[in-house]
Amino acid sequence: MIGLPEAAVAAVHDPLVVSLAVLLLGGLLTHVLFRRHPLSRATLRVMFLVVLTIVLLHTGVVPTNRRPEPAYRSRTRPTPC
Repeated sequence: MIGLPEAAVAAVHDPLVVSLAVLLLGGLLTHVLFRRHPLSRATLRVMFLVVLTIVLLHTGVVPTNRRPEPAYRSRTRPTPC
């Protein structure tokens, strides 16, 4: 069984966990600092989403990766006899 210190070290070295923490911290900071500037806040949120997409693609998370079809399903219909 894995202990709490080992899990914390593994989480710190995981780029997805780090990017999530940075995204949450950045969202909180933009909300607090740009409370009266909605256009700047929206621009920074879009920039954060672009950075998050780059990080996810770098770590191998592909959003549109389809599962392969099972072997028993054919793409072509059988011809009638």
